[in-house]
Amino acid sequence: ALAVLAHPTAPTQAYTAGDDKQAWAHTAPLARIVAAGAPLTSLTVSATGTFVCVTGADGKVRRFNGSSGALEKEYLCGDKPVASSAVSKNEAYVAAASADHKLRLFSSGEGKEVLAVP
Repeated sequence: ALAVLAHPTAPTQAYTAGDDKQAWAHTAPLARIVAAGAPLTSLTVSATGTFVCVTGADGKVRRFNGSSGALEKEYLCGDKPVASSAVSKNEAYVAAASADHKLRLFSSGEGKEVLAVP
């Protein structure tokens, strides 16, 4: 089942994710499938489309390269499902909200947690 659909500012790209544990990058004329390993709950595209973040039921936010689909980073949010994520406009931070009732802020490039709010 399709859980989320997102697209960056480029009209030739779209991203989808769902319960099938896969994130799809649809770019004209090519579509990519990226296996995430856990049911996916949300998907966020960075402002420039450089990367895509998908959240999972396994407590992780996975960051994939927007062009190649390669896994770039994993942001660890504990063992509870992550409900949603967001990327700052300048792409320096990734935020994640999880079922443990915490909002976490990560340094996008380093992948380090910089703030957790209960």
